[in-house]
Amino acid sequence: AGKSSIFRVLGGLWPTPSGTITKPGLHATDPHRVIFYLPQKPYSRLGSLRDNVVYPAEGGEAGAAILPDAELVSLLKLVDLEHLLAQDSAADGALTNWEASLSLGEQQRLGMARLFFHKPTYAILDECTSSVSTEMELLLYRECKRLHITYITICHRPSLRIWHTHCLTLLGDGKGGYEFGTIEHTKAEQQAIDEQVKRSKSGSDATTETTAATKSYAAALENRSRPYATASHADAKPGARQSGIATIMRLLRICLPGSEWRLGAFAVGILLRTAAHEMYAYAVGRLFGAAVAANSSLFFRFCALNFVTDQATAVIEESVTFLQHVVGATWHRQLAKHCSSRLLAHRHFYALRNRDGRVQDADQRISEEVKVATDAFAELFGRAIMPSIDLVWFSISLYRLMGTRGLMYLGGYAAASATAVRLFQPDHEVLDRREKELESSFKFVHNRLRNHAESIAFYHADDAEHAIARQAFDTLVAQTMETRRANAVYTFTDLLVNKDFGDPSDMLSTPDVVTYLLELEFVDSIGGGAADSGATASSGFYISAAARRAFSAFGKLSNIYSDVSKLLGSAARVVELLDVMDELEKADAAESTTVSGGDAIEMTGVDIVTPGGLCLAKDLTLSVVPGKSLMVTGRNSTGKTSLFRCLAGLWSVPRGHVRLPSGGMQLVPQKCYSVTGTLGDQVAYPHYLPKEKRTTEHEDRMLSAMESVGVAYLVEREGGWDAAKRWEDTLSLGEQQRIALARVLYHKPAFAVLDECTDAVSVDVEKTLYQALFDASVTCITISKRLALEDFHDKNLHLGEPTESGWSLYQI
Repeated sequence: AGKSSIFRVLGGLWPTPSGTITKPGLHATDPHRVIFYLPQKPYSRLGSLRDNVVYPAEGGEAGAAILPDAELVSLLKLVDLEHLLAQDSAADGALTNWEASLSLGEQQRLGMARLFFHKPTYAILDECTSSVSTEMELLLYRECKRLHITYITICHRPSLRIWHTHCLTLLGDGKGGYEFGTIEHTKAEQQAIDEQVKRSKSGSDATTETTAATKSYAAALENRSRPYATASHADAKPGARQSGIATIMRLLRICLPGSEWRLGAFAVGILLRTAAHEMYAYAVGRLFGAAVAANSSLFFRFCALNFVTDQATAVIEESVTFLQHVVGATWHRQLAKHCSSRLLAHRHFYALRNRDGRVQDADQRISEEVKVATDAFAELFGRAIMPSIDLVWFSISLYRLMGTRGLMYLGGYAAASATAVRLFQPDHEVLDRREKELESSFKFVHNRLRNHAESIAFYHADDAEHAIARQAFDTLVAQTMETRRANAVYTFTDLLVNKDFGDPSDMLSTPDVVTYLLELEFVDSIGGGAADSGATASSGFYISAAARRAFSAFGKLSNIYSDVSKLLGSAARVVELLDVMDELEKADAAESTTVSGGDAIEMTGVDIVTPGGLCLAKDLTLSVVPGKSLMVTGRNSTGKTSLFRCLAGLWSVPRGHVRLPSGGMQLVPQKCYSVTGTLGDQVAYPHYLPKEKRTTEHEDRMLSAMESVGVAYLVEREGGWDAAKRWEDTLSLGEQQRIALARVLYHKPAFAVLDECTDAVSVDVEKTLYQALFDASVTCITISKRLALEDFHDKNLHLGEPTESGWSLYQI
């Protein structure tokens, strides 16, 4: 109807084509202290807890100055988030990603602490208590009253009217209709509000009101969690770094199959290339000799041979380069396909980030570093083979002409130069690996800016986000400079003692001296009398060319270790991803206690344990049979969504057994996933139904499901089933939640597990949605903060009990 649209207009994010909005603080230095916007999903910045509470003010040392430790603890206690202090890694200098570790309810309570810290004159609250308990919701309004914060609440529940004096109702009639009026309170209601405000105390006083039940629950939770305290996946660290050989062999086992003929063609091309260079050295040497001997006939014959050799060499060189790229592209395709299939199997994409925690940037490793590694691998393959063949070939040629003395010059210099280069060679693997990690962090910061642009704009947090991005960028630049400095010293030493004679930038280098010595040694060995003959000149030129090719080959080979180290920077991160997925598969196979079969959802003796080792419920035993729906209630952080994840198979069950029905079960999370695609794809998901395979029957089923949840108008409004848009931005949260339930009605599973997936719709719409599920014979497991919709449920599982097990089950 436009509730969140008003939120955006008041925040200045949307223009107003007509009319005038008057509000204070437009030119204030800290506009968030005048008008503070608190959305349904508050933005969690990268950084410490303190940084999040003072946001959008500057964090770090400046944040510590305006929010001392004692006040921070008091605020967190007030909103029941004191336990997060143990997870704060600010002391280690880490930028904690709180969005990934906090539930929506915890994020909303952190947003409340942020509001209480800034104490603005006005607060605009956009359904910002949808995932907190009724008691926490009352705390928000009590504190706002106590702190003299005037608030505008955007909500769909009439229960909050008691805390307000005026009401704007958007009619949603398609004509922009609305009603505005004063809310009349009875004397009893006013007395109740006054009593609530009197009860409100500061954070330090609120700690004395911690109930005996809460203390008892905390003690029971600690006792239950003791057996799992050392078995946390979240605390796992990457294993010992594999050796370079093991890393390369792992990649070869994936890349080589199917590319053998391309590698064979590449090797043949390298052999032909070396033969072409041999022919070039021979032709030019004979050409030089013919010129010295004044033999014009021989001179022109070898001119022609030299021309043909040049043309053939150019074709062969380019063919070798092309084949190298073909091999690199083939390996890139095979490795990327292998990694992607592994990532999307067994839901590793979820487990890596949310259960294990060791690999947080699998997307970058697959999309970027796989290509870097395979391209470098193919290049390394060529750079190892080509100079090896050149070195052997031309060393033999020198031996034929000069014997062991020539090889002694060559080998002695090679050993001395290799020692010098090795002394100044940095650890490229460590440097490149660190640089890749920092590049990933920098990109992650900017991805967050894109994904949370609206929330950041509401907070006027340009300066705060600029500081975060600048910190990530400065750290990356510092690491890049360190890498470049180390490489500069190494490259200088390498250029001093080695030479690539194919590089025109190398005008002078030490190997030239050895080349001249070899030529002089050859002339002395044959005696001065023959020094002027054409044959001697031809052989001398050949020796020079062969020595240059040998030195160039040795220079490339001496850099192989450096190239391997650089390759391992990306390759090791790709192999680490594969190793961690291997470990997850083995752990899942060992811990799998979920089976399918039967008509009911059954949990027998199940312990619900978080990846951090907290046992939220012990020995949970229940059965949900068709037609007998279950309500799951409890305050925040007591295991409701954890139960959801266990049923979905996202979390392993360390103890007990879970049996899922053969008739199908669909899970609907609080935030509906909007798949990239058409409007029809939103309803049919997770099935993919392209236009050419979609029948009239499919469209009728989709439309019926949309009508049942009250969003059939979207088909016409958005341009039909084939309209493709960015749906998470196009649809309101309420529309997204109703489409999620339309998916359930389209697929009609026997069971549906609903995790607070109706908190963005009104009470009357919520009843309509459950009635539609009931009529479709879908048995529901509803996860909610409070007991509601009793008519649609038969039992209530209450989590968070201050008992040994932490749960209770009773008939409604």
